[in-house]
Amino acid sequence: MAKYRQVHLTFWQDPFIEELEPLQKYFYLYLMTNSKTTQCGCYEISMKLMKYETGLKQSQIDSFIKLFEDCNKIGYNKANSEFIIINWLKHNSFKSPKVKACILKELSSIKTVFYKEYINTILNGEYPIDSLSIQVQTPIDTQSQQEQEQEQEQEQEPFVSVFDFESFWNQYEKKGNRKTSLERYSKIKESDRELIKNKLPLYIQSTSDKQYRKNAEAWLNQECWNDEVVINEQKQEFDFTEDWR
Repeated sequence: MAKYRQVHLTFWQDPFIEELEPLQKYFYLYLMTNSKTTQCGCYEISMKLMKYETGLKQSQIDSFIKLFEDCNKIGYNKANSEFIIINWLKHNSFKSPKVKACILKELSSIKTVFYKEYINTILNGEYPIDSLSIQVQTPIDTQSQQEQEQEQEQEQEPFVSVFDFESFWNQYEKKGNRKTSLERYSKIKESDRELIKNKLPLYIQSTSDKQYRKNAEAWLNQECWNDEVVINEQKQEFDFTEDWR
């Protein structure tokens, strides 16, 4: 049976696509239509195959993956070589019993637990696509509608931030408790999450001996990551001066 991947005609007029450079459009389209894609939007593919089929260089592929991750279009687990296209099930109907059965079968081969859980929640209708929300039940007679909306907005955590956490979690070698780490990461401002991505390699470099690093949840607690990196930056500068003399 032949396999097909649908690309809607409006793909080329999408505001996000319009802003991309030609090779970026090419690679994004490749992620949606290559031979390893699945009905559920999550699949495993080797870097070697991607370079062979696209003709792109490793550095180009790496930069495109980072771009689409930062723009919340995909998730990528390098350890498992797995991609997930976040809006795939939004644009590809899974209401047909045959399609849903196919997706359920594909779930068994997904290695990244978080990706599997995310697809399951969509199939079961537990969470809307694009978001992972925490609903707080509050009696209507105790709060105004506006107060409820404000509280709900504060409690809801965009799905993309959870994908951002996966990127951080994959890099942080001394992990600790994943659930606690996710809770602390989700409370950090979005702008500070970008700083964490940039400063994590510096922290790892400055504590080359893994046993002296904090667990992920400890490093994320009360912006400890910010204070420690500043200290480590100062220490590195001092050591560099000593070597120069």
